[in-house]
Amino acid sequence: MRILAGLTITGAIAGMGALAATAAAAQPGHLSDVGYMQAARCAGLASSSKLGSADAAALSSLVRSQSLGRDPYILDKADEMQGKAKREADRADEYAKARLAAELNGACAALKS
Repeated sequence: MRILAGLTITGAIAGMGALAATAAAAQPGHLSDVGYMQAARCAGLASSSKLGSADAAALSSLVRSQSLGRDPYILDKADEMQGKAKREADRADEYAKARLAAELNGACAALKS
């Protein structure tokens, strides 16, 4: 009986954590560090001449606005990811270009909403 009660409590706590994560993701306010680094990657992809996206300015603006108050390590890592994504897109063959365009139109588009 104690094991069952422990599992019920553990399940309830996990459920509350999932609800909190969903609520945080639904709010367009302050991005987490991981979300910020993903936005920087998206800005790098959008700025590539091979992928060319009209959203490059919007993503760059998002990264700039979200940079305030970030740990210097996170800022450096995001800059690194942005540069790497741009280089990756600039050097992409047709298969990689399609994969990166899908990322730009999928996960990256979700960041702008």
